[in-house]
Amino acid sequence: MKSTHHDLVSIVIPVYNGARYVGEAIESALAQTWPAIEVIVVDDGSNDAGATQRVIARYGDAVRVLAKRNGGVSSALNAGIAAMRGQWFCWLSHDDVYLPTKVADYMQAVRQAGGPAIAFGEIDFIDETGTVTQRGGLLRHWDGRTDDPRWLVLEGRLHGCAMLIPAECLPRSGAFDPGLPTTQDYARWFDLAESHPFVPVRAALVRARQHAGQDSRAGRHPEEAGLLWIRLLERMAQTDGASTTTLVPRLRRVQRYLRQVTYHGARSYVDARLRECLDGRAVALVCIAHSGTPPALALQVLAEAGGRCTELLLLDPDDDIASAQRWSDTAWPVPTQAAPLPASQAHPAGVLAMAMARTSAETLVVIDPSAPVDVPTLREGLHALAAGEIDAWLCNIPPISWLGSLQGAALSRQAAEKAVAPGPQAFAMIGLRVRLRPARLDGSVEPEAPSAAAPAAPGVTRDATGHGALPLRTMPQAHRPTVLVLTPPPNRDTVRQARLLAASLGPRVNLLWGWQTGDQELHLSSVAPGAAEITYTLPRQWRELVADLCALFIARVNVMQPPDAAGDTAELLARLDRPYDVTLPEDAFFIPPAPEALRLVANAHRVIASSREQSTLVVQRVQGAAVIAARLPEPGRPERFAPHPAPLADGEWMRVLYLGTSSPNPDVVMLTEVTHLLAQWQCPVRIECLGPLANDPALPADALSNPHLRLWGQCAPESLHMQICRIRPHLAWLPFATPPSHGFVLSDALLQGLPVLASGVGPTAERLHSRPMSWVLPPGQADARSFAEWLDRLQTERLSTPPCGPSLDHLPPLFDAFYPDAYLRPIGWPHR
Repeated sequence: MKSTHHDLVSIVIPVYNGARYVGEAIESALAQTWPAIEVIVVDDGSNDAGATQRVIARYGDAVRVLAKRNGGVSSALNAGIAAMRGQWFCWLSHDDVYLPTKVADYMQAVRQAGGPAIAFGEIDFIDETGTVTQRGGLLRHWDGRTDDPRWLVLEGRLHGCAMLIPAECLPRSGAFDPGLPTTQDYARWFDLAESHPFVPVRAALVRARQHAGQDSRAGRHPEEAGLLWIRLLERMAQTDGASTTTLVPRLRRVQRYLRQVTYHGARSYVDARLRECLDGRAVALVCIAHSGTPPALALQVLAEAGGRCTELLLLDPDDDIASAQRWSDTAWPVPTQAAPLPASQAHPAGVLAMAMARTSAETLVVIDPSAPVDVPTLREGLHALAAGEIDAWLCNIPPISWLGSLQGAALSRQAAEKAVAPGPQAFAMIGLRVRLRPARLDGSVEPEAPSAAAPAAPGVTRDATGHGALPLRTMPQAHRPTVLVLTPPPNRDTVRQARLLAASLGPRVNLLWGWQTGDQELHLSSVAPGAAEITYTLPRQWRELVADLCALFIARVNVMQPPDAAGDTAELLARLDRPYDVTLPEDAFFIPPAPEALRLVANAHRVIASSREQSTLVVQRVQGAAVIAARLPEPGRPERFAPHPAPLADGEWMRVLYLGTSSPNPDVVMLTEVTHLLAQWQCPVRIECLGPLANDPALPADALSNPHLRLWGQCAPESLHMQICRIRPHLAWLPFATPPSHGFVLSDALLQGLPVLASGVGPTAERLHSRPMSWVLPPGQADARSFAEWLDRLQTERLSTPPCGPSLDHLPPLFDAFYPDAYLRPIGWPHR
């Protein structure tokens, strides 16, 4: 495209509830010195009582306004691109601003490129008041003449608002993927970088605002970005080849960037792939075998650092052939040589010389197990050596051992040969080639410390009149009504469900959590289920409990998962005399409920079913029940999140993730039968099981030796994302025999971007309906043989099989806007 001064540039401004900043963004777009500008403001369903619309209306015909239903940034950008008239596209976030010459300077850059090109530039960061808090740096050390533009994305050098893109490069519909809520821009820029040149603009002509309400600061963004980075690296490997020669330097380069950001899953993936690359690199371990220090410690250090030891050379500095021979007689897992180390050779160069004479390995690691070696630092050295960044690496530890700087060293054979060559400077050259790094370099993440729970209180301190302040940390707040939520005894799923409810209701109500343990104690908390702040003993303290709840002005009660023995719950509801809802988890009514629980449901003001199928069952079993089918909204919208499938090469073993639950596991028999069939048919499929199945008595002993099953053990919830990125499965397999209580296992699989093969029990079929790369078997066909046949087929067809699932036409629709709009509608202020 040959640009002229008459080329029209379209500036698209997506906005959602952005009244505070959108005016400043519009004014900066209208103030551009480039003479041909159109400004398109896309209102993405703002619901802030018309505040955003009133700000936009101030600019009249100077801007084109598109109003649409809320669908996220991607859908707003796509709507703006579809409507634009210009030959060039610019994105301006509603909270960012352009300097007046931004478009003009970018147009000059693309004109000088002499062909279709994309301009990108620097940014400055500003705070909520518009004050510059940080200067650019995106283009620092960037050499656009020789470097691959894909690294602009992989090293975080692109900002969507600091770009100018030919309209012909963007599809008029679907330019940005709605399934990537916070990374749609990175994915699109990578697509462009694969096929278009990028030209830099060194000046910072965009000011990007940083504030707490940004989507890129949301809790899901680091996981979503980590999954995208993995996908982009895999695409790069498919395009450029995945040999160790090209892969290790690429992984090392992106590893340096990932250390600066919080994409822990991508870091876990890169570390795992680097370890796989090191497995193919033979390492000779030169171990100083002191008589009192087992060489096994040196082997352990090397293994933890990721090195694959193929030879073990034991050198005894005591010059004792018998001692050295004693160590070599031990059954080491690798070929072993032993030799005394004469006093004349007991120095770093002498050790290397003896090692070179006895091994032909291309990499040497020298360790004296009597002195400490930092494992992460040694791992860094092995990675740098494999990438060809250096010839030798010193761990840079204090010279505790007589080996001095050679302790913990990793060297290529070429460096070792130079080090022992004649000449006074020979050994010193190793030190000159060393890259010194901080000690903690493994990219591991310390688990987040659990928040301190409020101490349980056996009762409430009251004055002589029987009144007093309740020891609640976060309530009551007088300007908000209070909702009492009665939960089952807290477990991981209950707490997660409560967290979702709290996030959905936000600052609009006080939430008070109540749960019963045993037959006598009822606990209250304003923090979360499980963090008891007040405890009552029933029936002795019924009067105090009801009085305290009335003092908190309870407006409504929500009974989540009514217990089978609902006597105390029913009595509490009767004493409070407040309207109440019943929220049913996904497995309720699939197991025959007790009569007390049915009465509790029948008398509820509203019954909130977690799925469409469940709402149908409630209507069938409880005559006259007011049933609403609504799911708690989850961050990241699991069903809409785009799949990020790992590429499956022809003939490659397909890695299938099985998210095991706590033992005893009802699906163990299914798991065992399927893996036996896979072994019998010699299918290249391996089940990667996350869960405590190794100790399950239902698991046969021979299952542990089956190559089609690998047990990873239990995984803490906060580590699930990193572990899945380390495994990088191609598919999630969910052979539910009964509905899960809350469906969080399915949510976890969806939020990791995995294709899914599942049984259509409970809400699984409706949650996977119309989702790409999802295959749902009717419950009557979800047996071991059928699953094994499907796994074999998906591997053979490399996951290109069209999605399938049962028809849902007979089910009522979900009430999508129930929690944000309708849940609190019946709540009024109680009389004080």
